[in-house]
Amino acid sequence: ERSQRPAWSALTGVLTALTVLATLILDTTTAGATDDVTPPEPFDIVADAGERKLRALDPATGSQLRSLALGFAPRQLAFSADGQRVIVAGKGLLVTLDAASWTEVSRATVGDDIRSLAWWEAGALALAVGKKQDALNLIDAETGALTARIALDGDPDAVALSQSEDQVFVSTREDLSVN
Repeated sequence: ERSQRPAWSALTGVLTALTVLATLILDTTTAGATDDVTPPEPFDIVADAGERKLRALDPATGSQLRSLALGFAPRQLAFSADGQRVIVAGKGLLVTLDAASWTEVSRATVGDDIRSLAWWEAGALALAVGKKQDALNLIDAETGALTARIALDGDPDAVALSQSEDQVFVSTREDLSVN
């Protein structure tokens, strides 16, 4: 399969690496129990899959300000528009955290490796597509409950929302279409 679509495979690998390793800026004050010191605002959040942690880094120096052990390898992050919540996806898990205190709000077992994740502010939902199911999953970010599963045509790879949040785009691997 890789030889049939080398450009797509390379792009997917790059996007995955950027998603997992990207530093995301979050303007918030912080408090709560984690290891290390309380970060100033703003700070960078990095999903460290190898260490199974989230890390807060000083954007000026790159030094670690705090970390949070998750108990799973974080693969995707999505933030609420107001910066109050962050959703962390791992293999079969979806955890919503309070962004200021880094305390867990909800934890859901989704039964699928999440490939892509987005926050839909209007519905306070996490939108997730996974490896095993050809579907878009809508998950209540506060309770962790699966509210809907929408079947898709093709193997979903990525999910995104329009800026106005009135359209959801899901790209698929088979034919590079957008549902």
